[in-house]
Amino acid sequence: SSVEIATKPEETTTKCSSNHVSSPEATVGIVYVAGGSTAVSVTASVEKYNPITGTWTQATKKKKKRSHCALAFAGKKLYVLGGLGEFCVVTTVDIYDPQVGMWQEGSHMLRPKSNFGVAVLDGSIYCVGGSDGTGDLASVEVYDVQSNRWRQGNSLAHPRSYIQAAVLDGAIYAVGGSRKTTRLSMVEKLGTSGTWETAAEMNTPRSRPAVGSH
Repeated sequence: SSVEIATKPEETTTKCSSNHVSSPEATVGIVYVAGGSTAVSVTASVEKYNPITGTWTQATKKKKKRSHCALAFAGKKLYVLGGLGEFCVVTTVDIYDPQVGMWQEGSHMLRPKSNFGVAVLDGSIYCVGGSDGTGDLASVEVYDVQSNRWRQGNSLAHPRSYIQAAVLDGAIYAVGGSRKTTRLSMVEKLGTSGTWETAAEMNTPRSRPAVGSH
């Protein structure tokens, strides 16, 4: 398998497919891969990539096995959110502190959710759209990092799963995805008004896209 790397000296978010203060992990940028599916089963393993040494190593396993989850960095910690467990869609939130190398459990999401987009804005993690295992979702959940609490955000205009999200100039963009078996080209934008607005559609309908901003 291959890994392509784009570097950006800012806090960012990525789709999950995840010791001491003086340790290299605490002082340089690290790429984390958390959970997912192997050829055998769903896994709880976490790998980390150090671009200085050019090597992958195992990090401490997260508490729950999950795939189709999302990963976000906020407040110098890593959050693995929702996803598909061994038997069902879950609300689980695992939080990893790289400075001590330990996981803790965070407040659970408001409802089970997998295959959703995630974005970090103004100290909050936005979980956008997704699936609850029975259908596509338009719901948006917002997690406040400081209070460790969830609230219901304004919903998308259209339910969709296998969606991605990105932040640009203080706005969140919800991009692509699918509704049932139909791939979508739609893009919605959450700006300062607090409501989702229709943005220009992509040229090609896309489900499960990779999305980034710069």
